[in-house]
Amino acid sequence: MTLIIRIEPEQETDGLGLLMVEGVPFKTWKKGETMLPEGALKLLENAGITFKVIGPATYAHFEPVRDVASCDENGLVQAGARESVRPMNIDYTVNIWREGGQYVGHAMPLDVASSGADPDAARRAVDEAVRSFIASCANAGTLEEVLEEAGYERIDGRWQSPSWISVERREVAIA
Repeated sequence: MTLIIRIEPEQETDGLGLLMVEGVPFKTWKKGETMLPEGALKLLENAGITFKVIGPATYAHFEPVRDVASCDENGLVQAGARESVRPMNIDYTVNIWREGGQYVGHAMPLDVASSGADPDAARRAVDEAVRSFIASCANAGTLEEVLEEAGYERIDGRWQSPSWISVERREVAIA
């Protein structure tokens, strides 16, 4: 789930910096609200960053903004002012492995990862992280560039992920 939180103003720079360093996708508004994946809350808690959960993100939070004048005082797109965004499907491959007491899900070729307490939780977490990442890229106007850099191709108006030749478990001997 993607949430809206408000970080204590005196800790906002530290909190947002931590999210950036850890590679957590997030979006902020000038009123001090931050949208991020629910799994990132533990990261902030562990770092001693104080925040308040406002609630779940709505569709309007994900909507890309191209005209700042069309935003309300909260930074959200006003009704009727939305840019036309066509729905799309972006496929990806997920690898899951155990790392300590957690399961890590890694979405390829997007290079987005998240974790959960069990394999199903890792799947849900990485799916949410991918949705947040794609929404952040769309909002920044870089989605096409990011997909191309990840190896996607636009074929007949759809984004096609690279065709995997193989996914293998390999081993190397170190002397």
